[in-house]
Amino acid sequence: MELTPRLAQEGVRAARASFLPEVAAMGAVNAWDWQLTDMAPRWVVGVGVKLRIFDGLSSEYKHAAAKKDVRQVEVMQVKAENDLMTLTEKLYNQLKSSTAEVHALGASVAFAESYLNAKLKAFSEGMAPSSDVVDARLNLAKAKVERLAAAYTFDVTLAQLLALAGETETLGSYMRQQDFQIISNE
Repeated sequence: MELTPRLAQEGVRAARASFLPEVAAMGAVNAWDWQLTDMAPRWVVGVGVKLRIFDGLSSEYKHAAAKKDVRQVEVMQVKAENDLMTLTEKLYNQLKSSTAEVHALGASVAFAESYLNAKLKAFSEGMAPSSDVVDARLNLAKAKVERLAAAYTFDVTLAQLLALAGETETLGSYMRQQDFQIISNE
């Protein structure tokens, strides 16, 4: 059974009630007494009291258990708040890291493209072997794949952060921002 703070407090109140005496009251009035004798009372009132003197300490144990439940719920709430703050901070730091990585890998892609162009010119002029051109193409492909992986990590982390904030429907609005950039492998 999952406890909420209010439910735990009500458990303490219910356990505390077992220490109190049980009181019952009743009453009756004869509204129409034409067939009753004069000896029959027109009204009746009664009160009953039940007081436990000793119940084997079960009331004390129940009260202590209810108080323990309240403390446990409070500890769980604090832990949940700390876990949420830690997760939020972690996702935010991952988002910043992914952004920096995407920008840095963009520079790597640009460098790999210029390196490939230089190797293609050198090959066309007979100054470089074809293996240098193949290596340059592989380096460019590797840089593009790394940039795509970093962009994917950014997207997933952003989605997780928005889900944590309960704002999953706003993910599409990020695509309409001015600094939005589509990264492809072409």
